[in-house]
Amino acid sequence: MTEKNTIYGDMGVDAHKGNVENAFCGKIDTAYPFAWVNIMPDPRLDGFVKTIKVDGDGSKPTQHILDFLETGDETVFEPSADDTHAMPVIDAAAAGFVEEYDFVDVLDVNKLVFPGVKDALITAYSARIRELIDLHRQYGIDEYFFGGETADLPSQVSSYVCNGIVWARTHEKNIIHGNVQPGDTIWGIPSDGQTEWEDGINSGVMCNGITALSTLLMWDGYNQKYPYLRHEKQKYRGRFKVDDRPKILGGLTVSESIRSGTRQWALFLKLLYQGLHAENAFHLLHGVSANTGGGATKVCRLGQNIRYVKEMPEFPPIFQLVMDEGAIPIDEMLADFNCGIGLDIIGSAECGILERVIKSVCDTVWLESYELGSCEASNKPKNEVVITSPYGGMTYARE
Repeated sequence: MTEKNTIYGDMGVDAHKGNVENAFCGKIDTAYPFAWVNIMPDPRLDGFVKTIKVDGDGSKPTQHILDFLETGDETVFEPSADDTHAMPVIDAAAAGFVEEYDFVDVLDVNKLVFPGVKDALITAYSARIRELIDLHRQYGIDEYFFGGETADLPSQVSSYVCNGIVWARTHEKNIIHGNVQPGDTIWGIPSDGQTEWEDGINSGVMCNGITALSTLLMWDGYNQKYPYLRHEKQKYRGRFKVDDRPKILGGLTVSESIRSGTRQWALFLKLLYQGLHAENAFHLLHGVSANTGGGATKVCRLGQNIRYVKEMPEFPPIFQLVMDEGAIPIDEMLADFNCGIGLDIIGSAECGILERVIKSVCDTVWLESYELGSCEASNKPKNEVVITSPYGGMTYARE
């Protein structure tokens, strides 16, 4: 599948970034080529390794601004902090880094087109980012916030952009190498619902597919009302206003569902790794996939010569809604959205230990878990994933 012949690709978005990976292949320093992030030894501490990860909240800011312009509620910007923090941090955590983080951010804002947005954004964002740092400390992650850069860039951005940078360090014994093996089992952890640390229901969207969600669902009348908010190829095509509550969403507004903050998966993974170390079973865990860009197919990044065979459960309401409203084919749904599974956890089912620890952590934080499938040997040059679901399926080969 290529982006140019998909709904998402026509909006100017590459969900998989295969061209970027290929361009930098062999040019980036990393000691663990199959791990989730790039990792290097720390020359100052024997046995320790370090990483730096950069990511952000993508196209979600336009939805926050739309909601703010319609409601005047400054708190609509709070999920920007959740997304900006979670996106780089969970990638580091998926490779085993859950001990210490140094976090900085970059906020680029266009305050000319939307007066009042910058002050409202900074007020809400700064309060929420402080809460998130404190939350991670409560779970035993030694994290510090060093501020960052806030710039007025009206010529470069049409709304605002939030990106986060995390530096992390841990002992090499904690690294998840990505050494997925044929015969491994795949467990899935849902992206929706409510954890013990969340104040309300999470729709599960995380930070992938947001351009498609907002484009296909939001009322097309907003194009005339706020003409500078969206690029021509991403003009609103839907029928819902920000405060509409279709029955399928179970009380959430459409905008709340789109803006729902990315879950702070590092907290879950901290508990999972602790549980496995306590059982002397950390070696059974071979890979963790944080299913953001690339959606349900993102697990293809792990391992070598692996075919992932997954059976997805029923999609959460927001994904059912956009699939129906936008007439999105199932192969595009699975490639562009996480479709309700926030983490894939891959490892050995030996003695049932890994499954038991996963279920224990899920019970602790109020989540379910699903046994999605298994890993097979593949003779293809790149990893592939074969997915079935209640709505159809697909086979995807890593680009």
